[in-house]
Amino acid sequence: MKALKTLIRLHKKQLDDLLKKINNLEEQKNQLELTLQKLEDEAARELEQYCGGQYAFMLEKYLKNAENRRQELFSRINKIKEQIQLLRNELHNKFAELKKFEIALQNYLNKEQKLLKAAETKFLDEFNTNQFTLKQAKE
Repeated sequence: MKALKTLIRLHKKQLDDLLKKINNLEEQKNQLELTLQKLEDEAARELEQYCGGQYAFMLEKYLKNAENRRQELFSRINKIKEQIQLLRNELHNKFAELKKFEIALQNYLNKEQKLLKAAETKFLDEFNTNQFTLKQAKE
């Protein structure tokens, strides 16, 4: 029984660690998405501000660099999404294992409870039988 409890604690810790990793990756993804949104907003402002003006010749290079940065951010976001999905699959598998161990522990405890109840019933039956026999002998 100690082994099952130890396995359960170990799996719960592993689940907690996986959840922390997933949360950290989600936070990174959110930061990258925020950066991407800022980049797109800035590019739109620059386009609006400098299109047709005296600095329009620099705008094309700026927009090309912004597009390259945008593609890089998309790539990083997609890699993080893949990592998150892999960790979620692992989390699902670990949770299934944890449930197996918890069910095994519960079955063990139920079996022990039934054996204890049976022993108690047997003891009470013998006690009552002895009491009855003594009472009959006295009469």
